[in-house]
Order: sequence, then C-alpha cells, then structure tokens
Amino acid sequence: MMRKLVLSTATTLGFNVGSKRASLQFGVILFVLLLLAPISGAYALALADIELSSRLNEPLNARIPLRAFLATDMQTIQAGLADDRHFSRAGLERSSILSLLQFTTIRNQDGSAYIRITTDAPIDESFLSFIVEVNWSRGRILREYTLLLDPPVYVDTGSAMVAPIKEVAATADTTGAAKPSTSGSTPEKSTERVRVSSQSTSGRSDGTNVS
Repeated sequence: MMRKLVLSTATTLGFNVGSKRASLQFGVILFVLLLLAPISGAYALALADIELSSRLNEPLNARIPLRAFLATDMQTIQAGLADDRHFSRAGLERSSILSLLQFTTIRNQDGSAYIRITTDAPIDESFLSFIVEVNWSRGRILREYTLLLDPPVYVDTGSAMVAPIKEVAATADTTGAAKPSTSGSTPEKSTERVRVSSQSTSGRSDGTNVS
C-alpha cells in the first residue's frame, strides 16, 4: 500500500523517474512517507487498567477497557489467556484456576469497548496474577494483570455492629448493680430504727408492770 501511494504521488507530480532530479525528489518523498508511517501505529489497540467488581468467594467479574481502537478492529479482536511460554518468560505460574477465566469483547452504544473477564464458579484464592493476550487484524498485544480479591463487605460490617451492643449491655449491668446496693443500705437503717423504738416501748411497758 505504501508503494502504491509513493508511485501515485510521483505520477501526479509528473516526475521523470529516469532523471537524477526526479530520483532525488522521489527519494525525499519516500523518506517523508516513511517518517509518517509510525504515526499510524500510535493509534494501535491498547489495554487499560483492569477494573474489579467482585470479591473473594464470589464468581469473578472484571473488565479491561480498550483504548485507541478502530471500529473495524472489533470484528477481529480475540482476547484470552496467554500460553505457558509467555507465563514462563514473565516468571509467572499458570495455575489451574486461571483456566476458569472466560474472556468476552463487548462494545457499548457510546462507542467504547472493553474485555469482560468472568468465571462461573466462585474464586477462593485472594491473589490472581495472569497475562492477557489480544490478537486483532493489525497486531497483537500482551499485558500482565494482578488482582487482589478482598473478603465480602458484610463480614466487616457485622463485626463492627457487635462491639457497640456488648458495650451497652455492660453499661446497663453496672448501673443496675449500683441501685440495689444503695437501696439495700437504707432499709437496714430504717429497720434498726424501728426495732430500737420498739424495744424502748416494750421496756416502758415492762417497767410499768413491775411497779
């Protein structure tokens, strides 16, 4: 395609390829076109950072947004897990749990696209490290990703709610224990007073009977 473009440009300008001047100008045009060629490569497909939407002991649900892709690329994009050779080069172990990963390329109505990574079974490993390989009509790209799966949120929330309940119960017990001790001392004094007055009265009666 580059050759056709150069020949078409030379013909349009009316160059005589046999002359030295035309050959020089033709070489300059070819050099400029070669410099511009890598610019188109700057718009090659790229993989963004992974976005995780699941937690430990849940089916995996993650996505990798696609960047700088063409509309025609969506018809040829094939995403998946890289083979053992690429894992070995990266110093990673291709564990058996990685075979559960399923890759699907999805394009949204707004024109954006992403690679969805899911599993049918829950993932019970908190740490996953793998390499994604994407092939399309204009090339291939590899990228390593690492996922850290946190425990479900409801576990932390439940433990946080237990502490205040215990604290309130302890306060109620302390308050309840203080009241009986105070009220208990008062009746004892009242009883003593009643008994004393009762004894003095009976003493007076006994004295009257003796006389």
